[in-house]
Amino acid sequence: MGGRGELLVRLEASGHRNIRATHDATIELATDDDITPRATCVIGVGARVVDGSPFPIAGPLRVTLEAGGVSDVIDAIANPWLKSTDAGLVLRRGPARLDDTLATGASIGADGLDRALVEVLRDPAQMLTVSVHRARARADGRAQLVLGRVRAQGAKGGRKAAVLAAELDAAGVVVADDAGARRLARGDGDAARAALAAGGRVLVLGTDELLGRCVPELLDGVNALHLESFGMPATVAAAAFLGGAAPVTMLPHVSNAAEASRALGAAALGSRVVFSTSASRGSRVIAALPAEVLAGVAVLDADTPSERAVRGEPARLGHALDGARGSVVLALPAGSTGGADDRPLPPTLLGALVEEGVAPATIAAALGRQPGWSRNGAYRAVTNPGGE
Repeated sequence: MGGRGELLVRLEASGHRNIRATHDATIELATDDDITPRATCVIGVGARVVDGSPFPIAGPLRVTLEAGGVSDVIDAIANPWLKSTDAGLVLRRGPARLDDTLATGASIGADGLDRALVEVLRDPAQMLTVSVHRARARADGRAQLVLGRVRAQGAKGGRKAAVLAAELDAAGVVVADDAGARRLARGDGDAARAALAAGGRVLVLGTDELLGRCVPELLDGVNALHLESFGMPATVAAAAFLGGAAPVTMLPHVSNAAEASRALGAAALGSRVVFSTSASRGSRVIAALPAEVLAGVAVLDADTPSERAVRGEPARLGHALDGARGSVVLALPAGSTGGADDRPLPPTLLGALVEEGVAPATIAAALGRQPGWSRNGAYRAVTNPGGE
């Protein structure tokens, strides 16, 4: 599915007698000339860039390794936040975008490489050539939606501006989520939907604190989806991935399923709900969520939201937590907190309004116009304030 596109960077490295290539999570090109047998992820030493630059690149990659007439291919996702090549370059199967990470989501670790290639690389006289090409699509065929928050007045240079440029280069269609980002748009909603349906990469840019207004329309009918974000914290990205105009309730960190249920009960009706929880307990918290909202849940790694984001697809939500450490962020769609039928209006609030001379019919009419409330539900809440 990936298909090879333009060459972005080419590197060379030398073989080494201590190359083992048995690490299951990473592949490293070391800049040092010597390694010990403990460096099980290293596949080449004295690594150097000979063509192009890895600073910065974004989007799906096809990485070709070749030495001594033997080759292998790795699919991965570029890390536009790569900071340094001084200590080497790493391809990671996991989502961690560290300073030395060239790409994440790699299709294999060092232990998955062709063993004939590994045998060649144990010869110090052999030269390894690493060619990094842009891939036309993800290897798994999943559509890619990238949300980015940018400055309304434009980037002033530096690392953030370079990352934005890389994301613009990697995207097939660029959509503005608000007027402030319109100058960067390159396509409209129809083009974006067509690109996503074909497994392409769409970049949605906005300048507001909370993005995502156009997301529901773009994702209508899209089932297989990969999400990335930049320029915003994980909690904001999670709410943005759900999209829409509903308000957002940001809840405190919850420790278990019971706390999650209580937090949901305290959230504003009709709002998108975002909270963090321990990655180790995330599966149990997800299992406790109402079944009817699971198809809309977004799960993000709190530290690296760009690579662990999952929207919908209930069967994959638990998988999204595999290997996660620390905290994850969960976002639930509007309506997750239920409606008036299961959340009666507090009697003290109703009593205070009545004491001020507000007629019950007026209270019910006003309540029925609020997000998450129906007219019938509002009437029941007012006439039966205790919910009995």
